[in-house]
Amino acid sequence: LIDLTKGAGKDLRRIPELLFSKELPYIDENDAMAQTILAQHASLSNCSLQDLVHSSLLAVGDIDARKDLAASILLTGGSSLFDGLDQRLSHEVSKNATYKTKVLASKYNVERSYASWIGGSILTSLGSFQQMWLGRTEYDEYGATLAMQRFP
Repeated sequence: LIDLTKGAGKDLRRIPELLFSKELPYIDENDAMAQTILAQHASLSNCSLQDLVHSSLLAVGDIDARKDLAASILLTGGSSLFDGLDQRLSHEVSKNATYKTKVLASKYNVERSYASWIGGSILTSLGSFQQMWLGRTEYDEYGATLAMQRFP
């Protein structure tokens, strides 16, 4: 249990800053063991939030669709509840973008927390989406090859 009256609250308020950091804090670049661990766990999660958004937008081939997506970035999930995260993400993403960007976030905390689950339940209830499912029996019969063909 952390006693916030003793000054720890100041440090806890800085935690969301890690989402925008391009480097992992508290890692000594000269420490060989730390570098080995970082190399073993290198992934997209080591990127900053604004870099993940930027690379996702660049992965969209159609430039018109990219502009539409950049103008409607939806912020959901528990981490989206950090105070001022939507304004900060909008500012950071607009630095690298050559087109207009807009980050949208619901003003209602409950809606923002569960929006991805609600969207997923709506998507799975659509008949057109159910045709794209890969069932367990199909996977057992054809393996990962079918998954790679169906979901390139």
